[in-house]
Amino acid sequence: MASSYPSRYPAGMPVSALLPEQMRAIDQALAGQTSTGIEHLSSVTLRYAAEPVESKDSRPIGAIFLRAPNAQRDSIFSAFSSLLFDFTDITLLLLVTPVGVFFGWITTRSLVRRVQQLVVATTQFAAGDYTQRVHSTHRDEIGRLEEQFNHMAEQLVEQISQRQHLAEQNARLAERSRISRELHDAISQDLFSLSMLAGGLQSAVPTDSPFQRQISTLELTTNSMIREMRALLLELRPTNLEHLCLDEALAELAAAYRSRLGIRIHIVLTSMPLEARIEHALLRITQEALSNAARHAHATEITLALAPCGEAIELCIHDNGRGFTTKDPGLRHGLGLHLLQERVDELHGYLQLESHPGVGTTLKVRIPLEESL
Repeated sequence: MASSYPSRYPAGMPVSALLPEQMRAIDQALAGQTSTGIEHLSSVTLRYAAEPVESKDSRPIGAIFLRAPNAQRDSIFSAFSSLLFDFTDITLLLLVTPVGVFFGWITTRSLVRRVQQLVVATTQFAAGDYTQRVHSTHRDEIGRLEEQFNHMAEQLVEQISQRQHLAEQNARLAERSRISRELHDAISQDLFSLSMLAGGLQSAVPTDSPFQRQISTLELTTNSMIREMRALLLELRPTNLEHLCLDEALAELAAAYRSRLGIRIHIVLTSMPLEARIEHALLRITQEALSNAARHAHATEITLALAPCGEAIELCIHDNGRGFTTKDPGLRHGLGLHLLQERVDELHGYLQLESHPGVGTTLKVRIPLEESL
């Protein structure tokens, strides 16, 4: 015997020894007849067949024997098992789908609500309601998006506030420039003409005339008004800090008071980098103080000093004017000291004012250096 399964059916063995129960079918095949049969084992059913092998002249010269599991029964069993498994999968899918949908709705409901709130906030913010904020309590991606929205809103509101403040400052400076031009072109010229007229009258009227006193008083009053008008124009004069450092701007301002009003001004200035808003505030404070010293105190000598003081920058202005009583609230208001205090408070600084009648006035302003970082 020859075999395709030599480990089970060794070649050369007698067929009767290996297949005793199938010998009848094999004998029929050797006799020229095809034979089939079924063999039942404990765990499987086998189907076998014996087919004759014929020569050229149609005489049987051998037989082919084939045995294999019953494919029809196995295929039915496989089909049944597959159908059973498919039915189980479908049933499980039908049971799991509603549960999955429910839990998906539960888990995404909060995210959807937060996204909707964020959309509403951004829409209203874009429409001009800059008070919109989103309450963020989670650390997930939506939470970070909410935090970024709040941060963006705060930055935008701050920028809008800064732009409005800058626009107000520009409007005030423009108005100050306009008033300064009007005073210089109209009232200052009239006062100068009045002074010339008083001088002419004083020369024309006899020295023993009773009108000499009134004319002299008129001339003195006119000259005083001219001096105060010049001080007022210097106060209203916009000093440009765009191309000047603070110490250079203060030196230029002192030179203007020397040339226009004849006031001796001693300056001790230290150059140091400062934030633009601090430089602007110190310049305006100096303008206000010099104007008060010239217009109200009638000072003839002023000392202006700017220097670092520990962790702060200190501005000190001292004049030899007639001074005043610092406890007089009306006088303090008239000098514009509340405006100076507001400028200093905005920079978290310190303002000290010392004045006594007949002694003079000293103004000290100290601004923390961290404000200039």
